[in-house]
Amino acid sequence: MKSVEEKETQASALTPVEQAAAEIAQFGRRELELVLDRQAKAGQMKEAEERAGAEYLDGQSGGAVDKVLKLQLELAAIGRAGDLCHARRLAAITRKWSAEASELREQIAGKQEQIEALQAKTAVHLAALSDLEGVPYSNEILRSQPNDLNWKHVPRSVALERGARALGDRLEVLERRKIATSGVIDIGPDEVTGIEALLAAVAAHEGETPGIEAVLDWCAACERGTSFGELARRYRLAWKEGTIDVCESYTLVPDLVGSMLAGIHGVSERPDVNSATFRADASFRVHAT
Repeated sequence: MKSVEEKETQASALTPVEQAAAEIAQFGRRELELVLDRQAKAGQMKEAEERAGAEYLDGQSGGAVDKVLKLQLELAAIGRAGDLCHARRLAAITRKWSAEASELREQIAGKQEQIEALQAKTAVHLAALSDLEGVPYSNEILRSQPNDLNWKHVPRSVALERGARALGDRLEVLERRKIATSGVIDIGPDEVTGIEALLAAVAAHEGETPGIEAVLDWCAACERGTSFGELARRYRLAWKEGTIDVCESYTLVPDLVGSMLAGIHGVSERPDVNSATFRADASFRVHAT
């Protein structure tokens, strides 16, 4: 396990954008850990309640009631931790966007400095050309530079101005960006052989996502009645307002694709993708809310 000093050194080596991205993924992973903790505690609670009932029935006092009370407090604390984890993850997303905006502003400022330095040098030559030709010339003449179809001969200052404008457009979009409550994650099937890849994608997603517990339950509902084992699969997880859309979400397992008979002039076989596409049933919508 890394020491606090090692973690601080590693964090200091990251840029603000990288640090925020790491925090987004970290809080996503922590949410999974909290879900698993809550499920384990809920199982212990059920057992403790049964023992407490048996103790009261038998007129005994073996401490089961105290265990129930302790577990109730722990479950409440886990629930609160989950809320805080969710809030901090969203805060990390906005920090990442803010850091990205700062980087873009620095890049724009850097290009502007290059433009000004270049224009200061070309101004001397333009003044000499104006004296020679008897007409005033400015940097606008550079924008009239003929170019071939591949734009290989663009004046440096013009290229810098275009680059600055492009960065400015990206900055404007980023500054208007809001955390979305609906979205889609579509991964696989290459190198996706289990739920871990989907959970990692959910953890890294920059927006409101369904809760990790809902994602776990959705995956289990898709696999109910069959087993994917370690087969490659494609996950398409769609959600609206934080709730999984079971109609638009599915798990596709290519190795389970069967065939169907089809043909206009004759009977032939073709892949039946539907045979390998698994969805949660409609009742899951209520459960996932």
